[in-house]
Amino acid sequence: MTIVHASHFSTTHQRQIESLRATIARRIQRAVTLEYGTDDQGGSWAALNVETLPYGSYGHPGMLVSILAGSGVEGEAAVMSADSGTIANGVSMSEAVKAATFAGVREYRAMSRGACRMH
Repeated sequence: MTIVHASHFSTTHQRQIESLRATIARRIQRAVTLEYGTDDQGGSWAALNVETLPYGSYGHPGMLVSILAGSGVEGEAAVMSADSGTIANGVSMSEAVKAATFAGVREYRAMSRGACRMH
């Protein structure tokens, strides 16, 4: 995978974020995509998105969680929820990945409420 706009994420951080993507995908049993970019202040972000939801879900596919690094972020990283709320700021990348795992799965559960369950 070639990452174009991940200047504030080291190779180790990128591996941790890819592992986070795989962990969330495994837990929710859905494909999760990973996008990198930069913000207006020169910081970098990594957004994890779900592309599909179960039939009957009240929500819509989209961003689950994002990790920020660089300008405007205290410490190594910050974690933001899908609605742009701060989950963690000024934490190590390891702590950010832990917080993002919990937040991403929680967001998926909120998105998929109302889904038809197969028994």
